[in-house]
Formats: sequence, structure tokens, C-alpha cells
Amino acid sequence: MDPVKIFEVTEVRDEYVAAIVKLLSQLSTSQHIFTRDTLQSLVQCDTTHLFLLQVDGAVGGMLTLCS
Repeated sequence: MDPVKIFEVTEVRDEYVAAIVKLLSQLSTSQHIFTRDTLQSLVQCDTTHLFLLQVDGAVGGMLTLCS
């Protein structure tokens, strides 16, 4: 098992969007609209910081901090 990696998302990648959509779908049965544009908005915002948790190359969690 690889070590757990926690990192701030600073760029838009399709794999990040797909992972976030998968995580959001676990929260409820409602459809969540999360796109590259949504992620771009978060990455560009100076007061929002999105972190992803990665284990064995797969995203397993996320955290958003707002200041």
C-alpha cells in the first residue's frame, strides 16, 4: 500500500473531476452537476482551497476550506 497523499488541487484535470463526481454521488442519490468549469472556478478562487486525499493512486476523499 502506498502512503496516503493529501494535496491541494491547483489545476484542472479530468481525473479530478471524475473523482469528485464519484465522491459527490456517495453523499446522496440526487444528481450532482460538477464539471471542469466548476473545478476551474474553485481553483481560481483565492478564498477556497480544495484538497484531495489519494491512496494507491485513487482519490478517496476531499476537503474544501474557505477563508
